[in-house]
Parts: sequence; C-alpha cells; structure tokens
Amino acid sequence: MRTRIGTVALALLLATAAGPASATEPQAASVSPPSLPAPAQPAPAPSSPGPTDGLPGYGAGRLVRAQVVSRDATQLASPMAGRVVSMSVRDGETFEKGQELLSFDCALAEGQLGKARTVAEKTRTVLAAKQRLEKLGSVSPLELAVSEAEAKEAQADVRLMEVTVGRCRVLAPYAGRVAGVQVRTWQYVGEGQPLLDIVDHKVLEVEMIVPSRWLGWLGTGYRFDVQIDETGRRYTAEVVRLSGKVDAASQSIKVYASIVGPSADLLPGMSGRALLDHAS
Repeated sequence: MRTRIGTVALALLLATAAGPASATEPQAASVSPPSLPAPAQPAPAPSSPGPTDGLPGYGAGRLVRAQVVSRDATQLASPMAGRVVSMSVRDGETFEKGQELLSFDCALAEGQLGKARTVAEKTRTVLAAKQRLEKLGSVSPLELAVSEAEAKEAQADVRLMEVTVGRCRVLAPYAGRVAGVQVRTWQYVGEGQPLLDIVDHKVLEVEMIVPSRWLGWLGTGYRFDVQIDETGRRYTAEVVRLSGKVDAASQSIKVYASIVGPSADLLPGMSGRALLDHAS
C-alpha cells in the first residue's frame, strides 16, 4: 500500500515538472519562402516606321536612296611626258569651255616645229623652181616627182609638230568645275598620268536604284520629289532615262532623273531620299 502511494506521488511530481516546461517551450514559427520578383515584361516593340516617316509633307509612297551626279565628269590625263609649267585653275574653281587649264614646257617641240616649217618652205621653193624648169624641158619627170614628194613630206612633218605643240596645252572640253588636282606646277609627269578631275556642275542628275518590278508604272517623264541631306531642301526631279539592263541577281534597275528648277546649291556626290509615289 505504501509502495503504491509512493509510486503515484512520484508520477504526479514528474507530471507537474513536465507541464510547465511544455507550456513554456516556444512553438516553431512558420517560415514562408521569400517571394520572388515578378519577371520583367518585355517592352513592346516599336512600330515599324512608315515608308515616308521623318519627311513632313510626304504622302504615302516609297523612299529610295538617291545620289546627285554630274552628267559629264571625267579625269584629264597627260597627253605627253613633260614638266608642268603653269596651272590656271585650282580645286573647286570653275572654268569655261576651251579655257587653258594646264600647260607643259614646250620649248623643244616649238623649236622642232620651227625647223619643220623652214624645211617645208625650202622644199616648196625647190618644187616651184623645178616646175618652171619642167615647162622648159630642163627637168626630167622623175626629178619633178621627187621634189613634189619631198614637199608633201615636209608639210606632213609640219602638221605632226603642230599637233605635238598643241598637246602642250590642256584645254577644257566643256564648262565646269575642278573636282580634284593630282599634279603641281614644275612636276614632271609621264604620258597618261592623271592631271585633273573635272565635272559639269551645271547639268546634274539624280541617280538611284529601284526594284525592277516598279517598271510597270515607273518610266521616263515620271516626276517625283527628292530631299537632299546636305542642303536639307526638297527638289523636283523628272526621270529622263533607265539603265539598259536589269540586274538579275538583285532584280533592280538604275534610274536617272534630271533636276527641275533651280539647283545652284547642289554638288555632285550629294545624296538624299527620293519619294516615288505609285499613286501619282
């Protein structure tokens, strides 16, 4: 009996000691996982610009790149080997047709021309004398024929030296402007060496490449506007001719147009955008 009471008392004591400990034991806090930031939404793609965006005043149409070119442009090469003694124009300056642009030292050629003229005069004098003697029967036909041949040969030498002397001066083939200078005064150059780049700055054209499928409505006489980047101005142009063939690889064709109206501020090499409006 006493043993059972002791066992019960021990059990109560243990229960009493365990109760407060359980009551004071902290409960585990519920930990929620960290929230992840929402994925960034892609920015909406910008709308594709229309064919004439950025050009106020343009209606619906197709824009193509265009370049201003000179109808007549060439590089003058040296017609002879020699030393440059004078240059009458510089880069950017204008000139008239037939104006002397450059000249060579021509003293030797001029001396040879003078000698050829003297020989030609002598042969003409001899020929005239033999023609008078031939009438008197004092000269054989063979001698007269030889004199005539010598006179013709001497005259041919004169013409040859005149051509040589003429090559000592480089003349402008047309009115225009100097676009480049490759030589300097007193420089010795060889025959065929580049001297000057010249362009006709008064007659300009617009050159562009367009899809060949446009040929159904694009042809000579078609008018359009072209805005030049360098001047910021808009000009009217008219198609004057098409290239003689279509490029099979790119299915495109080159188109040439002339500027209608004032264009004194344009220079070859300027570029811009041309509006080709099918509806027009």
